[in-house]
Amino acid sequence: MAKTVLQEKQAILKLPQHSLILYVRTRWNSLHLMLERFLKQYPAIQAASLDQRLRKPMERDRLVRFTDEDLRRAEDFIRLMRVMYTSTLCFSSEKNPTSGQILPILKKLEMHFTVADDTVFVSNLKKQVWGNLSKRYQSDEIRNFLEEATALDPRFKQKMDDNAAQMQPCKTPKMTPLEELFADEDAQKVTPQQNSMSIQDQVEKELHMYKAMGWWNMRTTYPCLSDMAFSYLCVQASSTPSERVFSTAGDTICAERSRILPEKADMLVFLKKNCF
Repeated sequence: MAKTVLQEKQAILKLPQHSLILYVRTRWNSLHLMLERFLKQYPAIQAASLDQRLRKPMERDRLVRFTDEDLRRAEDFIRLMRVMYTSTLCFSSEKNPTSGQILPILKKLEMHFTVADDTVFVSNLKKQVWGNLSKRYQSDEIRNFLEEATALDPRFKQKMDDNAAQMQPCKTPKMTPLEELFADEDAQKVTPQQNSMSIQDQVEKELHMYKAMGWWNMRTTYPCLSDMAFSYLCVQASSTPSERVFSTAGDTICAERSRILPEKADMLVFLKKNCF
């Protein structure tokens, strides 16, 4: 009944008929996504809570106690944590190398979470988040590996060099999470004298931005360095791809398939991850 009433209010208010999202402690970004969806659907939620079919004094009073200050804090939280959401999308990618992204993204996060002229709520949130992040990757061995991985990732060649210049097309398509995260750096490298790109330059740009492994695969001039890049860039930045495989295996090997042979299980997981 509650979902039906909410959809009716969404239709009346001409809001997208999206379901609400719940916070799950073990799922990345669920708190950010929950608050973002709540704010977008807040008028419909408020209208649904006042509907006679769902009206309960306790729930109504709880919603009334949701003040304007709470709304402002929720908006501040979403604005502040949006970059974290984008960063986790970059780290969780399975189609592109991710180990070379760690240090540039950490540098970006450090700048983002630097306390400036913020409210007390935002300042405390920044301190808590960066206080946790700054403890990561402190080992010299890990740090050296990440620095080498970043140096071998062609997508960050111009992101990390202040003197490099990069062409920005007049009409920009929808950005990937990695492009969105470094949009400011790209905007600073625009060369206004250039207003067109050759086909070769466009292909080179695509290889820089999207296909790091493909870029090195074509660099036959540096075969040894190319082999080194493949060995570094194959390392995943997070455990998310492995967790996805575990979830797929859990769905594939159920109680009805408890006696399936390991070889068959591997085949089913492979087919699920690559053919659907």
